[in-house]
Amino acid sequence: MSQQRQPLKQQNSIVSRMLGSGGGSSGSTSATTSSSANLNKEPADDIGGIVRSGYLVKLATKSKLNWKKRFFVLHENNLKYFTDHISTTGACKGEFLICASTIVTDVDRSVGKDHCLLLKNRDEDELVVSARDMNDKRAWKEAIETAIHRTKNSTRGYAMKLDQFDDKPVRKFFILHDKMLTYHQDEDHTGAIQGMIELSSGTKVQVSEEMYALSLTDAEKNRIILQFDTASGDFNKWKTSILTVTGRVQQQSTQSDDTRIQKALAAAVKKGALKVRPPTRSGDVWEERQFILTSSELIQFLKLPENGVGGRIVESFRIHPSCSVFETNLGPFAFELVTSEKVLHVMGDSKETTNSWMIALRDTIFHSQPEPDDPLLQAALKKIETDVFYTVTFREDKPLGVVLERTGEWAVVKLSNFKDTGVYIGSALVSVNDVDVTLLTYAATIEKLKNWKPPLKLGFRKAPSRQGYLIKQARSNNRSGMKKSWTQRYFTLDEGRLMYKENDATDVTLKGDFPLMGSAVSLVSEEETGRPYCFRLVSGVTCLIMNATSEEDMMDWAATLYHAIAIANGGAHLIAIERDRVQKEAAKEALRLKAEEDAKEAARLAELAVKEEEERIAAEAAKAEEEKKRLEEASTELAAAMEEKEIIRLTKAIEEMDALDLPDAPLLSEARDLLQTLVDQRNAEVLSKELATKQLETELESAQAQQDISNEQLEALHHAIENAKRAGVEVERVAEASTVLVTLRHRKQRKEELTRMLKFALQYKSTAGLREAIKAADDEIFTDISILEDARAMLKDLEEEQAAAKAAEDERLAKEAEELDREMASLDTGDEEGEEEEEESKDKVEAPPNVFRRLSDATKTASGTEKSTPSVVKIVRQPDNKYTRQAMLDRKSSSFGFGQDDEEDVSEGDLPSIDSIRDEDIGRVFDAYARRSGSGTINPMQFSTIWRMLTGDKGNLYQQMQIFHKFDANNNGALSSEDFIAGWRKIASEPGGERLLRKIKTLTSEDNVIL
Repeated sequence: MSQQRQPLKQQNSIVSRMLGSGGGSSGSTSATTSSSANLNKEPADDIGGIVRSGYLVKLATKSKLNWKKRFFVLHENNLKYFTDHISTTGACKGEFLICASTIVTDVDRSVGKDHCLLLKNRDEDELVVSARDMNDKRAWKEAIETAIHRTKNSTRGYAMKLDQFDDKPVRKFFILHDKMLTYHQDEDHTGAIQGMIELSSGTKVQVSEEMYALSLTDAEKNRIILQFDTASGDFNKWKTSILTVTGRVQQQSTQSDDTRIQKALAAAVKKGALKVRPPTRSGDVWEERQFILTSSELIQFLKLPENGVGGRIVESFRIHPSCSVFETNLGPFAFELVTSEKVLHVMGDSKETTNSWMIALRDTIFHSQPEPDDPLLQAALKKIETDVFYTVTFREDKPLGVVLERTGEWAVVKLSNFKDTGVYIGSALVSVNDVDVTLLTYAATIEKLKNWKPPLKLGFRKAPSRQGYLIKQARSNNRSGMKKSWTQRYFTLDEGRLMYKENDATDVTLKGDFPLMGSAVSLVSEEETGRPYCFRLVSGVTCLIMNATSEEDMMDWAATLYHAIAIANGGAHLIAIERDRVQKEAAKEALRLKAEEDAKEAARLAELAVKEEEERIAAEAAKAEEEKKRLEEASTELAAAMEEKEIIRLTKAIEEMDALDLPDAPLLSEARDLLQTLVDQRNAEVLSKELATKQLETELESAQAQQDISNEQLEALHHAIENAKRAGVEVERVAEASTVLVTLRHRKQRKEELTRMLKFALQYKSTAGLREAIKAADDEIFTDISILEDARAMLKDLEEEQAAAKAAEDERLAKEAEELDREMASLDTGDEEGEEEEEESKDKVEAPPNVFRRLSDATKTASGTEKSTPSVVKIVRQPDNKYTRQAMLDRKSSSFGFGQDDEEDVSEGDLPSIDSIRDEDIGRVFDAYARRSGSGTINPMQFSTIWRMLTGDKGNLYQQMQIFHKFDANNNGALSSEDFIAGWRKIASEPGGERLLRKIKTLTSEDNVIL
């Protein structure tokens, strides 16, 4: 194992935890300094950030006999161990280098412990540790394997090292990290860092293409030169990698304020002046600053620059879904922007200015995207799986006893008595009557609650909860100034608040209470607090720093707070996640619908294919039957021609038989032999030229005189032409006769084709077929076709039938249109009668008094009347949480049924001052409930609902009736407005009563709704 390294404080200007993945394999991990004077700095203590930490049991490296419990911290390239988690600020007990050749394997029980892992490098350096259980072992193994994988992706290799160009080069093994370049003896001893140079915004890089060299000079003028072999090809790779790293480091530092302001002005969502409360000034001091809001940040600077030039940026605030905007009581028109890093307190010069900025900020936050590299966000996303969703159904018409408060665009439960309502304080409303409202605006959500009628079904997301011990940083003044100390406290996260007390006893008084609305949580570096595993909660002007015992505990607390704050602040990143989920579901539904359409189309095509196959089989059967019939006819004709022994008839019969493509057809061979014999006999009878010429003229004249020439005549003309050729008749005359023969044959074939077309059209009564065939017969002047007139008559009849059908359809559609017009006219008349009846009943409805916004109020109709709205009561009951803030207040209740003021550190920033409460404020609460009774008074049960909502009293009805009688001075059994106001003023004079009266004021906020 390695020797102990010197503490980080002894290193000279070396930035810790800035390097990326480590080297190849481990030798001794103590840092060996370079002999070069300008590179003799000891390497950074941790090359890479913390990946995982926790307790493991370690086997002694040398003796291999005993086991000791140690606190391990895994960085990206080494594994350190300490005596315990408290000693992590000092020197480590030892470390193991994580490199590309590191192997991590499971070890069985033979080593003496369960759940063991063996880490080993090529130089035989090894480490055996035991985890507490199988899950812990698996988590450690995955983290170590991830660190090993990262080391394999770093840029590394051999190069010649020089301090000056005229020095003697020395071969070294170099590794390029995220912000550091280290060199080592060779690839087998990367654990021993011989030297390094920091890559920062001040690092200068010179490239010598001729010498294949790179020169790096850091901010302290330390210099190193890398020279590469011309044949290796490594020069270009190293040049690109080093320039990329140094360019990324310098990117932000090279961007001036003028450039940022110009870009911000070009993309400004809103800009203007606001007053800020400087953190360095005491008292109620506000200074004017200029602001530019873009889609990603809010920039504060001293003055509005001209054309973006001459401005100086004071501060900037990144905008993401975890930000929130709230009004504050720090001054008139004051509000705050809360981010995960800091809080900005600002004030407008009027209510309109403040509202416009708050609307712009909320809209920008609502449409912003989460930061994917935020570790708290990644951890908080896992908390979504543990969220508790519950539904409450109110079935009776009575006040619900629930107050909803606007946070961002969500409605969050501000006040509720769980025993009466079944609704937890701090829960976010997610659905109304099974309709999801997560992505709706606050106004749209409230609109769904107006004029509700039982049953009313409300769905909620419960605020996350957690309990446990943490170490809290406290500040106290003494003679030497502000002193920081650390004290263990028991913390409870529930109902949208973080509370703490001295221990986990149920009767211990609260020491602190912080609302999460308007709060933010962030991790705190060890350099800031002097302790590892710290995180910070910023709530208004209050800051609370807490320290966990391990990285896992810190991340779990911080992630749970992050998630709880997101719900308390109106959704934050949950809105983007929900929006993405809805889009994915919509895409999935679209794919499902497309799949259904594709399936339907496939079924249609399959059905069509089956139908086409059936038609094909039927057509083939019909064709076979037709061919059989033709074969029979051709065979009969061939037999007759053979018996007659007439050459033309026999030739045509043979041609028809050949057209059937049946080489083995009966009589075909015998018929060919007979035809040849007949032709030979005819050829023997050669005529003289004169006789052949005369015969040709005679046959030609006879053929041309016939309108419907027969096959015999054509055959005779053909025979005469052949004889004329053999007899030597003039070629021109023979050619002319041959042309006539071809023309006559073509015309005869065309006439037979048109005849077949007409027969087919007549058979199937085809209008288009008849029209086409008749037109062709007329164009080619075939007037002697026997069925032509029949075709003309049928075409005329078919056209008349089609015209009559069209006229009948037009008449039917006209009647349907007239009937539809009469129905629409009757509907219009009914609407006018309904409006007249509504106007007659308008004066009969008495509108209730105008009170502040509450869900049980009536909503005016378009005619000016109001509809009375019933209430309902809960049916869901769940057990109380004894550690909730409400239960703690119950245990501290006075004899009059209301809680005392919280003790030390209790936040009072969300309650108004007692002097700001007017009788009109108390009267608005009275009006909200009195109008339900119809008598203008509040009965005992309505008073009990108000009392429970304010005090959290869960069921002492006898005590509540005693308090009611104190209000009912005249023993009327009901409270008038004067009795109600006087009673609350009297309560305010009792111990702890001022707090209840101040709560009365919070109910009348314009963003609150009383159910």
